[in-house]
Amino acid sequence: YHLEIKLLIPSFTLIILVLFFSAMFYPQSREFTLTSALSSSTVDSLINLLRMYGINAQLALDRIVVSSFPLNADRILEVQANGDILTIYEYTNDTLKGSDANSLSPDGTTYIAKGKVIVEDYVAPAAIHFYKGPNIILKYIGNSTKIISSLQMLYGNQFAGS
Repeated sequence: YHLEIKLLIPSFTLIILVLFFSAMFYPQSREFTLTSALSSSTVDSLINLLRMYGINAQLALDRIVVSSFPLNADRILEVQANGDILTIYEYTNDTLKGSDANSLSPDGTTYIAKGKVIVEDYVAPAAIHFYKGPNIILKYIGNSTKIISSLQMLYGNQFAGS
């Protein structure tokens, strides 16, 4: 009787260890919201969220604004997502972001800036999509349904574009 118990102790210990380690390393399913994810870095959070949706995303360009694009963003970030480019205009002032968003035409091809009307010409058949998020305006030029549906999950419907 004692021999049987001595043989069960190592097996029982092994089972407990397996359960313990599988509980520690088993990925927990979580829901993410963009607002909470943006607390550290806009671009890092966006990249991580896009990767959660199965999109291969990475930073392509990070620069202080030196652009012919008339938005008054503090910073421009470009993220490569499945070969396409997402342009993120980052703002420290949410009022300025709202003003810039209002300067875009509904189809996303015309901007009214400082009394001038600027028309951006895009090569067909690419479609343009603009989204607003906390402190950002995001521009995506492309037709990838996977990217578009991911951006809609993160930001809701586009506010300008085709």
